[in-house]
Amino acid sequence: MMSDTERAEGWRRLQIVIADYETRPFVWGTADCLCFAADAVRAFTGLDSLGDHRNRYTSRLGAAERLRTFGYRRLEDLVTAQAQKAGFKQIPSGLAAVGDIGLTMDQTVCVRVPTGFLARREQRMSISSTAQKAWSVN
Repeated sequence: MMSDTERAEGWRRLQIVIADYETRPFVWGTADCLCFAADAVRAFTGLDSLGDHRNRYTSRLGAAERLRTFGYRRLEDLVTAQAQKAGFKQIPSGLAAVGDIGLTMDQTVCVRVPTGFLARREQRMSISSTAQKAWSVN
């Protein structure tokens, strides 16, 4: 379990990741919702949970093909598998702390921030008050 100091340091690093994504255009495989969440996890834990998938697709279709290649039907299946592999526990989204990851109803991977769940979408960064699922990176 992270100490308050470690979580505060993780939040500081996450703010740098957020600022970076707010200035970058959406790009499949390098600056999409999955990459944003993976970079957030790395800011908090040092773990690159996306290593095998980063820079391996360049479109929505390519992302879907990549999922199928690895035996996943949906993005949720990949996120669940990667979270389990990393040892992250699934939790009720209402219990998510800053830095935890989530999944919205429309299958967008997001990150818990103080004001809600932040996601990188094609048009912009967006905040949601809740997530369908969540995993603790603690």
